[in-house]
Amino acid sequence: MKRLFVTGGHGFVGQWIQRMADAIAARHGYAIVVPPADFELLDAAQVDAQLSLARPDAILHLAAQSNVPQSFRDPEGTFRVNVVGTLRLFEGLRRAGLRPRVVFVSSGDVYGLVPESQMPVTEERLPRPRNPYAVSKVAAEALCYQWSQTEGLEVVVARPFNHI
Repeated sequence: MKRLFVTGGHGFVGQWIQRMADAIAARHGYAIVVPPADFELLDAAQVDAQLSLARPDAILHLAAQSNVPQSFRDPEGTFRVNVVGTLRLFEGLRRAGLRPRVVFVSSGDVYGLVPESQMPVTEERLPRPRNPYAVSKVAAEALCYQWSQTEGLEVVVARPFNHI
């Protein structure tokens, strides 16, 4: 069975992925691998250890600092988690010699405030981030693109909107 490594597996969406693990395995052939709750994506040694254990075929990269008010209080911390954390993951993959498909979960917030007259939003709309969280997601998307071009890493970017 293929292995799907889920960063942020203990967060809001990640918990749902874990709850659906049996269905994902049956329907898509992926065993869900979630690092422990105290996993620190900014710690290269921890990233290396978890990737070595998981040896993933695919990665669902959910880990993020996603609280917009918090991003205004601590923009640097938000950038560290969302951009540098993504970089640490990619560097760990390179060190481990792994080439999984990566789904990077960005945010519809990158589009900013969209006038009703310009709805629905399409992927052709340029990002216009209005807060540090959204800026960090745009920056991480650019990092994903760069790694796809220079390292040959297959990265898919998803921009979900609010969900409950």
